Amino acid sequence: MSQEALAPENELRTGQLLAGKYRLEGELGRGAMGTVWSALHESLGQRVAIKVISPEHASSDELRRRFDTEARAAAKLRSRFVVGVYDHGTTKSGLPYIVMEYLEGECLEDRLNRQGVLTIGEVARITRHVGRALSRAHANGIVHRDLKPANIFLTKSDEEEGEGAGDWIAKVLDFGIAKVEDFSDRSTTKTGTVLGTPLFMSPEQVRGASSVDSRADLYSLGMVIYNMLTGSYAFEGQSFGDLLVSICTDPLPNLTDRAPQLPESLNPWFQKACAREPSQRYQSAEELVAAFLEAVGEVHSVRMSLIDANAMSQRAAAHLAATFTADSNSEVTAPSGTLPHGTARSSSHSRSAVRATQHSDVGTAGGVAPRSGLSSASPSTLTLNGDLPLPR
Repeated sequence: MSQEALAPENELRTGQLLAGKYRLEGELGRGAMGTVWSALHESLGQRVAIKVISPEHASSDELRRRFDTEARAAAKLRSRFVVGVYDHGTTKSGLPYIVMEYLEGECLEDRLNRQGVLTIGEVARITRHVGRALSRAHANGIVHRDLKPANIFLTKSDEEEGEGAGDWIAKVLDFGIAKVEDFSDRSTTKTGTVLGTPLFMSPEQVRGASSVDSRADLYSLGMVIYNMLTGSYAFEGQSFGDLLVSICTDPLPNLTDRAPQLPESLNPWFQKACAREPSQRYQSAEELVAAFLEAVGEVHSVRMSLIDANAMSQRAAAHLAATFTADSNSEVTAPSGTLPHGTARSSSHSRSAVRATQHSDVGTAGGVAPRSGLSSASPSTLTLNGDLPLPR
């Protein structure tokens, strides 16, 4: 596809009708790879989020394949714990787009940056929800391969029954670099290519192995749980290369080394969840989650603090723009002795100079949007909490 066909004058604008049915309301976020818009379905009156690849990247066959993978993978899952995908296509000027669920809340990365660590109860709830999402994905032959706090979104639930009813739930975003077994014989990756976020990446992904399976996601979930409970990372190094070597060679730390207040029973759980060899890990999301809940014991309630809706909306929009900034080559690379560019957790929550960051990663954010109808002139709060029983 020629760049002439993707001329800047054909970029989207507020009020434009996309695909004959989505009226664009406004831009929610912008990054090097594209934009995310709020839109209303003309006949249904449903608010959605629409992610569009930028003209300069739309000519990349690789990015277009990954964009298509994200849409088809998420649409296939149809789980309340995965961001909903309703439609996808191409604009008249040739820009691929995905129409997604419009979410109100904040990503887990933003919450951790703000709070540092979560309570065991909060972690248990998020683990249950993410475990359900992964279980559904793996049952459908889909491996996420980039699970991290930036790709987990905490949002208010409108469900009247079941897990997350009347409270908040965690949703998994961004299947842009997922490995999908049955969509096409053509893989969007090749052996030796490192895909994912290094801090949460399994050793087999670091090595660029061709046999990455669902157990890589379980490893990543274990690392996310470590991050939620300790506010730090299990592996770090003085350079990007040092970090990758550390993941493949260094022994796993104990959770209680970083957070002595945690139950000792979490140490053997973590050692198995993130074992270097996939065969030594938990073999399913259900098994990992059940073992975690057993390790922490009975948790009777979860309380998440009130979140200022205006600040949350700004964080959500900023998160969109930041996570939509991706290397057009979509590979994790860095010059010798340097780290990928991006923001890092406060030094008070990490233990070395190295911060392999979230925003140089492969892939794009899910359909995240700030809370509608809010402005800096009308402060209000959104409750994402309550002394509600943890989903059982």
